[in-house]
Amino acid sequence: MPKFMALYVGSPEAFARSGWNDLDEQTRKEREIQGMKAWGEWQEANKSKAADEGSPLGKTKRVDAKGVSDISNNIAGYIIVEAESHDAAPSSS
Repeated sequence: MPKFMALYVGSPEAFARSGWNDLDEQTRKEREIQGMKAWGEWQEANKSKAADEGSPLGKTKRVDAKGVSDISNNIAGYIIVEAESHDAAPSSS
């Protein structure tokens, strides 16, 4: 079965619009815990579709003729799913 990669993205603007920075530390921690719990439950429920469960991405580096340097991008994580077609892949992820 074909494999497809889904990228999870977010921008600084979207992060700001979410109001995350306006939350107090305790509320942010509670939401982080809830989010990780929900993510784990989703992964468990959909593990048969995942060819690679993926992960969050850390700091980004650029490699070019000038060497290696720090950069940033909007990619937060990835998952690779198996699906019958490209059109069917989004319902898998």
